[in-house]
Amino acid sequence: MRHVPLFESKNLRLTPVDLEKDMQSIASWTNDLEIAAKMREDQPARPMAVFEIKKLYERWQKEAEEGNRQFLFAIHLREVENQESVIGVLRITQIEWVHGVAFLDLIISEEKYWEAYAREALDLALHYAFEEISLFRVTAVVAEHNRLANDLFEQSRFTLEVRQRQAIYWNRRAWDKLYFGLLRPEWKMQQLAEVEA
Repeated sequence: MRHVPLFESKNLRLTPVDLEKDMQSIASWTNDLEIAAKMREDQPARPMAVFEIKKLYERWQKEAEEGNRQFLFAIHLREVENQESVIGVLRITQIEWVHGVAFLDLIISEEKYWEAYAREALDLALHYAFEEISLFRVTAVVAEHNRLANDLFEQSRFTLEVRQRQAIYWNRRAWDKLYFGLLRPEWKMQQLAEVEA
C-alpha cells in the first residue's frame, strides 16, 4: 500500500488548535448561525467572543488529555503560513476504545471553503480515524436543513442510519437530526476502488 501523509493532503494540513493564534479566526466564524449552533452545542446559538471560544477549546483540550476520548485539529490551507490559513476545525470525539467507535465533527469557516475543501478534510479525518487510531466506525450527526453536510456524507458513502424526527429547532421550524455512519471495511473498499480507478 502506498504511503499517505497522515496530517497533510494536496491543499490542507492538520495541526493542533493554537489557543493564541487561532481563537480570533474561530470566534469570527460564529457570526454564521450554523457554526454558532455547533460551537454552542445545546445552548442557543449566538456569536461568541474570543475569550469564550478560548474557554471552550481549553475545556475540549482538557477533556482530550484527561479522558483520552477525543482528538482536536485545526484545518489549515497548506500554501498560507499565517493565522489566516485556519479554515476549519475537526473533532473526533466520544471515542469508545473497547468498541472502536467515535463521532466526527467537521466545521469549516465559509461556504466557499466547504465547497472546495470539505471532502479533502473529511478524507484526512477518516484516514486518521481508521488507520492511525484504528477505529472501526465513525458517526457524523447532521441537521436535516444542512444540505452541504448531508451531500458531503452521502457522496462519501456514509450510510444514513438514524433519522431522529424533528429533534432540531432551526429558523422557526423543527428539522430531523440525521446520523450518518461509515465502517472501516467500507472505507477500505472505497480506498481500493480509488486506487484501481
